Amino acid sequence: PSSTVAPQFPNTHFVLLDGQIPKPLPNVQTLFFFENQSSFLSGVVAGLMTKTDKVGFLGGVVQDVINRYLIGFYYGVKYVNPKASVCWSYVGNLESPALGDQDALALYNKGIDILHAATAGTETGVYQASEQTHKFLIGADVNILPLDPTYGLTASGPAFNGAAEVLLKQQATGTFAAGTHQYGLQDGAVRILPFSQQVPASVQAKVAQVQALIVSGKLAVPGDNGVILPGMVNC
Repeated sequence: PSSTVAPQFPNTHFVLLDGQIPKPLPNVQTLFFFENQSSFLSGVVAGLMTKTDKVGFLGGVVQDVINRYLIGFYYGVKYVNPKASVCWSYVGNLESPALGDQDALALYNKGIDILHAATAGTETGVYQASEQTHKFLIGADVNILPLDPTYGLTASGPAFNGAAEVLLKQQATGTFAAGTHQYGLQDGAVRILPFSQQVPASVQAKVAQVQALIVSGKLAVPGDNGVILPGMVNC
């Protein structure tokens, strides 16, 4: 663990992804992401493409990281389609494809036509539910197109290569920053992944426009700390 190893190597810099240590150390950076920024873009896709004005979110477990996906998605949907409703639930497990399939089916059966899932290993079951119901899915973290080739639209989440570039630049310029830090679209540390052919060019163009607004600071995305906001209404 960084908290026990790092003190033994004070001249070496350590980076911990999506994790905390008991107390700050001068040579350790705990790195988190603005997943809400990238999922806001997923929400734009869903809000523009839904035919039923009812979309959904399925999380793995209740934690700040996954909550950021939900919050960003929710407000991205509302940004482009205020009348659309968002249904959400949490599986309570990060490694259960069977539960992922079951819970995704429950959401699809509520009448939603696009689901955004951030469920880690549970997501393989969500792919099955999407194919079974012939309804669209937006994934998290990895390219969804080979995994749900018919109904996968896109995915969003951390760009670990972009985060690595940020850290390498810090290292090269002597600006390594210890403590807790969070990176997003402006840093190239989160992104929206490739779109399927099902996503119209007009929707892709809107996503690019919204991303530019976020990067420029003209559009602020709620949910940086992963705390569900009072104004959010579950369908």
